[in-house]
Amino acid sequence: MAVRQVIAAWARAGRLDVFIRQLPSGYEIWAPAKINLSLDILHRRDDGFHEIETLITPVSIYDTLRFVPTSSGMVTLSIQSTWMNPNDPPIPVDEKNLVVKAAHLIRDFAIEQNIAPPATGFGADMTLTKRIPHAAGLGGGSADAAATLAVANRVWNLDLPIDKLRELAAAIGSDVPAFLAHSPILCKGRGEQISVGPPLSRLNIVIVKPPVGLSTPEVYSQCNPGGEPVDWNLDSNVAVGDRNFVAERMSNGLQNPAEKKTEWIIRLGRVFGGLDVIAHQMSGSGSAYFAVCRHATHAVRVANRIKSLGLGEVFLTVNTPGYLLSASGW
Repeated sequence: MAVRQVIAAWARAGRLDVFIRQLPSGYEIWAPAKINLSLDILHRRDDGFHEIETLITPVSIYDTLRFVPTSSGMVTLSIQSTWMNPNDPPIPVDEKNLVVKAAHLIRDFAIEQNIAPPATGFGADMTLTKRIPHAAGLGGGSADAAATLAVANRVWNLDLPIDKLRELAAAIGSDVPAFLAHSPILCKGRGEQISVGPPLSRLNIVIVKPPVGLSTPEVYSQCNPGGEPVDWNLDSNVAVGDRNFVAERMSNGLQNPAEKKTEWIIRLGRVFGGLDVIAHQMSGSGSAYFAVCRHATHAVRVANRIKSLGLGEVFLTVNTPGYLLSASGW
């Protein structure tokens, strides 16, 4: 059976342990960034959140979480970063970090349910290597939280079903449940209601994180909800969504309010607009901006041009099935 068929079979079965690689000491899981191919803000809810519909896909930028079980009953976290500016505030290592919050949440649930701890106990020493930029609309914190739930469920022998993990994930953040999948995901409600999106062909994507970040609450506070969500033809017999299929449907209801917060979004849009890309837009609430290119060689040219202009950190990526291929070593 081909590798991708194996991946699809595991995905249909809802299995998460294929994400995780055992090391001589502990375990490792790779958490992918995401981009929003569409993001529609439908209306403001009574609970203060916004009703949204968004199609996200994992992309090949990964944070790495190393998880070493311990008998202490304590959860510790250390951070390594490949992108932090020395002038940026340090990343928290307490429960303000979603990794620690997720570990505490699943541990406390296991204790409340009288699930017997493994011989090592419900403790862990964790090391998070950050590669996904912060405040970029790429979902790094949410991806890390989902990865923590997945690896703790495996290593602590909890055997919680995927539905329970998604329930715990939704208590951490609206978009965390989507990162427990490894395919394009259509998210509704606050983002916590998820269903499998359309299968997509390989997309060559250039992502730029400009020198500024954006606050998600601040961007949402400036948006104007309304309109109909993008139709991704989920009920059709479309087997593969090609680049043009994706480009015709790309949209982001938060891009206009983000442009009011920083001129970087407008600037990146103008630059990408002159590079013959198929489509381009901001991801999530920003500030990362991405373009779908015509092919791999075109993506390299676009990335090199953006780098030469000094517009920020540039990532040459593809859409992926999640962290399966990288984490499993296949």
